[in-house]
Amino acid sequence: MRLAPLGLAMLALACACGGQTAPPRDQWKVYLATDAPVPELGQVVLVELLDGSGSVVSSRLLDGSSNDLWPISFGIVPTSGSSPPRIRAELYRLDETGPDGLPSGDMLIDATATLPAAGDGITPTALVLAMACFGVTADVMGQRTCNAATGQLDAEPTLTAGVDPSSLPAVGSWGPAASVPCSGTPPDGMACAMGGVFILGSTQYFPMDADPFPEHLVELAPFAIDTNEVTVGAIRPLVQAGKLTEPYVGDPVAGNMPAECTYLGSTDSSHDTYPVNCVSWTTANQACQVLGKRLPTEAEWEYVAGGLGAKLPFPWGSDPAICNYAIVAAGRSGIPLPEPIECLVTPPGPGPQPAGPMDMDVVSSGVPSVGGLVQDMGGNLNEWVADVFDSYAGPCWQQGTTLLVNPLCTASVAGASLHSVRGGSWQLPAFTASVHARDSSIADGVAVATGFRCAISM
Repeated sequence: MRLAPLGLAMLALACACGGQTAPPRDQWKVYLATDAPVPELGQVVLVELLDGSGSVVSSRLLDGSSNDLWPISFGIVPTSGSSPPRIRAELYRLDETGPDGLPSGDMLIDATATLPAAGDGITPTALVLAMACFGVTADVMGQRTCNAATGQLDAEPTLTAGVDPSSLPAVGSWGPAASVPCSGTPPDGMACAMGGVFILGSTQYFPMDADPFPEHLVELAPFAIDTNEVTVGAIRPLVQAGKLTEPYVGDPVAGNMPAECTYLGSTDSSHDTYPVNCVSWTTANQACQVLGKRLPTEAEWEYVAGGLGAKLPFPWGSDPAICNYAIVAAGRSGIPLPEPIECLVTPPGPGPQPAGPMDMDVVSSGVPSVGGLVQDMGGNLNEWVADVFDSYAGPCWQQGTTLLVNPLCTASVAGASLHSVRGGSWQLPAFTASVHARDSSIADGVAVATGFRCAISM
């Protein structure tokens, strides 16, 4: 039986009373250490004391959200005449908390052990929360926990007494957790996204059919991404040179579809500052290639939109006032939902707008002269990405390993004809501005709500 977090009566540290230091009571001094990056992959630790059957005797939440808090230490006072208790510690992000106040899902590090025999005075011991065990849930009733040497469940150990805390792993020392800067300066109009690790998806987001879960731990190499959606002005010369299939041509006569298509012909420069829409995935992919770039992968797109591992809910941060930040819900959606008119006051009229001071996501390469602002990932146009669409529970995302490295879903893997689309748009409801919102469309489909941006590996 597992209970929601309570005060942990058995956790106690020696105190100074009446201006004098009292002799410490007999106790275990438990150090918790981790090699995980915090707060990216962990912000809070749930500590539980367990009886022999695995039932929770008492529990406590501890702050683990910054490097200087680690190793975390606390005291446990033995109960007279009882055997050493079992201990469980789980490191997880706050947004992985379920409605019962306990960690939900398996995007955590979970470790159990039995405390060593208590000696006189203070008995130091340590429990390590290793990234090698990320995503492996302990079998509390069966007294099995992850073995960091194998990444698999094994018999629950008894901790060692007399541990030197200086010998414990340093927070963030897991190899893939190191940020990898771009190799050089990105081309003009692009910003560097340092390579790193993040959690793809979210269990907190449900409105669309393309649910962004189960979540996945992903490692990405450094890359650069366009700071703005590709514009009409960028593709007109490609069409003129015969290097690119012409997008649908917009008709400025109101009500004569596709009136909101921003491309007005290869010789019309009046919309050059507008992001180009009414392009298929095939045309978007071709345009990026002709420009010497590529479409970003779905994982890369979310990594940038979410703040490079910060797992932000929106590209601009956590403020839920979506209409203040993104061009969304400004036109008829064409989907069976209440018409998204709540943001009509934001843009000057229905249709995509030139890039402006809204919806900015800061990225940095770790090189002082490199970095920039990426705009309109939450709105204006949603964007084609490189991947064939597949459920996060599908074969593209189930590769038999906890850590997915530079994942890309292709037709040969998924056997599907849909491609992924990410981000909100002027035409869709405001909730699509979420970093985790997913959608899909056929490769040759075009829409007034859809454009693209490009990326390059660095």
